[in-house]
Amino acid sequence: MQFKDIELSDKAIFDDYYKKNKQISSYTSFVTLYTWRRLTKAAYAMYDGELIIKFFSCRDDRSCFVLPQSKKENIKKVIDFLIKEEGKIRIYHITNEQYEIIKELYGDIFTYERRRNDDNYIYESKKLISLAGKKLHSKRNFLNRFKKEYEYSYVKLDEELAKKCVNTAIKWCERKTCETGDSMNMELSACETALLNMNKLRLLGGAILINGEIAAFSLGEILNDEVAIVHFEKGNTDYVGIYPAINNEFVKNELSDIKYVNREEDMGVEGLRKAKLSYYPSFMLEFYVIDNG
Repeated sequence: MQFKDIELSDKAIFDDYYKKNKQISSYTSFVTLYTWRRLTKAAYAMYDGELIIKFFSCRDDRSCFVLPQSKKENIKKVIDFLIKEEGKIRIYHITNEQYEIIKELYGDIFTYERRRNDDNYIYESKKLISLAGKKLHSKRNFLNRFKKEYEYSYVKLDEELAKKCVNTAIKWCERKTCETGDSMNMELSACETALLNMNKLRLLGGAILINGEIAAFSLGEILNDEVAIVHFEKGNTDYVGIYPAINNEFVKNELSDIKYVNREEDMGVEGLRKAKLSYYPSFMLEFYVIDNG
């Protein structure tokens, strides 16, 4: 099978497939695959109407794939084909639903490994906006403190402002002491790609301005009629409470009509995990990795 490198012009193919096969995972989002392609070396192919994503960044003797969520019979069709064509395979970012189907179909042919660090955090948008209830009391107070201490404005991103956000992202990376080739530098590259192609990727963006300067910005997409994803969120932590503020403002202004907001994974980073858990997700989208020996 011939796999094609993912290019911006391929978005229509993914959009068409995802209209028929609703996704909730951040890992199969075209935005994720396109902006992070430098790291994953992602490519795709169509087999009998089914979308298959391949990562050419694998370093062992097997081929590595990601399968979008689809019907049971289509999952079987694709996996049977991949085993026949590729032999040893590894499939990343298997959702709980896919895991149950594959376990039923293939049993011990595969080994199954839970990947807690990959789990997506899914929140109800109305709770991220209101911060109501005892559990989110401290978040509400933190946000109110920010509003009292700083005179700020929230603005929607257009192409011109998005270009200026690239400098904000670079400064974020400098504060994190990014080094060429490390994960944060890769994230900076992905973020820059998203900002500079915001309209073509149909991304929604917003920024907080303090004293006329960009203090924080957020970029996301509406995945379907129920789920949105926040892909990138960067802020200047010299402003205490900047992240709760951009989180709240972005969802309130851009995603209030969407039921769920996927804020992606924590990568096993302790501070990030603590921060994401502190907003009490509605549920975690769990992931597995499987391989056949």
